[in-house]
Amino acid sequence: HSLLKKRAGGAVSTVYKGKQVLYVLDKSGDILVADGLKMEKWSLIGGHTASVITDMLIMEEGNLFISCDRDEKIRVCACPAIYTIVNYCLVHKNVVSSVCEVTVEGKPCLVSAGWDHQICLWNPKDGQLMTSITTSLAAVEDVKREGNGDGGEEAEAEEEEEEAAAE
Repeated sequence: HSLLKKRAGGAVSTVYKGKQVLYVLDKSGDILVADGLKMEKWSLIGGHTASVITDMLIMEEGNLFISCDRDEKIRVCACPAIYTIVNYCLVHKNVVSSVCEVTVEGKPCLVSAGWDHQICLWNPKDGQLMTSITTSLAAVEDVKREGNGDGGEEAEAEEEEEEAAAE
């Protein structure tokens, strides 16, 4: 679509006021919405102002719009008015690569994963971290960094080169 500045990076849909709504994010960080799956009447509705969005999710029966970005942030917004920020979930120390919904003891929760090797479980309504784990790969990376410098920039540069080549 002509509003997409770069290639699409993700899509989610929900039903709002009895109509199917499609949200699409592009690699520049913009979020577009189309009414219906015919993908007509596109509108730019927002995005992360200074960062590329890496993933998005609609939760709470279409009432919460969750997005994450390359600047360690998870933003929880009202849906469909995503310019109304409910809270942020802030713990990650590197790119937040993905988010998904899980049910814990009958309640919807948010899971995030990032380049910092953390997997976090959140209460999306108040942004509180419920628990987190660091994957074993992080321990290997820490040993590598202690032995020969940081090395984190090299891996990040490689991923950026791969994304640029794909575009």
